[in-house]
Amino acid sequence: MSNELKYTEHCEINFTKWNNLIDSSKNGRVFNYSWYLNQFCQWDAIILGDYKAAIPLPISSKWGIKALLQPNFIQQCNWIGKLPSTYELEKIKTLIKSKFNIINFNTNLALTSEIKKRDNLILDIEEWDSLESNFKKSLKKNIKKASTTNTINYEENVYKTISLYRLAYGDMVKHLKEDDFNLLAELAREYHESFINIHVMQDEETTASLLFAIGKNRIHYILGAPTKNGRTLNSLSYGLSKILTKYANKNLILDFEGSSIKSVKDFYLSFGAKNEPFFEATYCRPIIKPLMFLYNKFFISN
Repeated sequence: MSNELKYTEHCEINFTKWNNLIDSSKNGRVFNYSWYLNQFCQWDAIILGDYKAAIPLPISSKWGIKALLQPNFIQQCNWIGKLPSTYELEKIKTLIKSKFNIINFNTNLALTSEIKKRDNLILDIEEWDSLESNFKKSLKKNIKKASTTNTINYEENVYKTISLYRLAYGDMVKHLKEDDFNLLAELAREYHESFINIHVMQDEETTASLLFAIGKNRIHYILGAPTKNGRTLNSLSYGLSKILTKYANKNLILDFEGSSIKSVKDFYLSFGAKNEPFFEATYCRPIIKPLMFLYNKFFISN
């Protein structure tokens, strides 16, 4: 009984035990804490025994179709705690498929037969000299050039960061709506100790802004963008370099959270980042497949 796997509805979850599990688990992430999940999704969980291990399951529902979809601003919903045995993994798969008609979900488990590996780029934040020795020559040059004109301003208010991001990349992230950004800003305000927000400045002008979430020995790069002038000044490179300098040799990891855009991925790799892949699991119950075009158009894309 103590090692039973149970599908647990949100109202039955003991959040204290849940958060204690994340605190004590190496594979827990800041976005798996209950307060982070609660901000961006409705969620249930599968829990092993008395919170020996667990996985959060973000729920979406429309037209009576229940879906397991990855929420915005939550990169992964990990299995937290000791990884399951083969038998336990099959039981987890069965429980999930019994509850959800559609799955499109990022995690550290191979939950469906239709999975693909997604890149996640991370960098151990060592001493600055050691970090810099692994930078590409062009990056070193850009940071050195930027340091002659740029400074850093730490500021908790993230609305300017979000505004700059939307101005720079809004056409590329149309799935992110006004409400999503507002939820992020509210969370960063309420849990300000778990976020780092910086503006790169040239004199009185903001040339780039970057927002990070920090927890579980990781600094997650949530979003960032330069102005037109900031691109010329290499302000994003400079901002990231100052984060690495500030947190150097403190047993932390900078988690770039990967990108499917080659130029962005190459930028992260120029810092010497290494790949820590995760799984994107997909599934559609056969009876639902004829409706998927309409479902994607009116549900997932809105």
